[in-house]
Amino acid sequence: MIKQETIHICDACGKQETDVDIQRRKDSSRSFTHSDIEVWRKVKAGYRPDAMYRKNEYDVCSWACAKAIHAKLAEVEFDRKSAENEADCLKWAFEQAGITANAAREATDKLTKALREIESLSSELRLAKHTNQQIESLIATNARLEEELAHSRKFGREELAQLFRDALRYKTKD
Repeated sequence: MIKQETIHICDACGKQETDVDIQRRKDSSRSFTHSDIEVWRKVKAGYRPDAMYRKNEYDVCSWACAKAIHAKLAEVEFDRKSAENEADCLKWAFEQAGITANAAREATDKLTKALREIESLSSELRLAKHTNQQIESLIATNARLEEELAHSRKFGREELAQLFRDALRYKTKD
């Protein structure tokens, strides 16, 4: 049975390598700095947002490509955190706007209720004014009737006295 070599494609630069090429490269690369090894560990450990990169590990052909992927992952992580911060700010702003809108709605409701009370009081005031006018009219009518009654009494007395005088004159003539 012939063993087929798997071809790996570098996730950073796109270079194709077989398993043998990768093993040869790993055997020959023993002089890396601590930061290079740390970058490689982070890449191997899956330091990345899975939404951006679907693989659990990355195939890289060199430490430079590993650093490039690490930088890209750090940039994506920074962008993700920035987006989360921006989303938090927008959420806060919308919450504040909601609170402001609720306060405005409550104030509007209170003003509407106050306007209804004012309209009710205004109609009661109009009714009271109309009633007051009717009372004033009745008082004026009463005063006029009292004057007429007083005049009638005076006129009636004078007329009655005249009738008595006439009756006495008539009797004395007989």
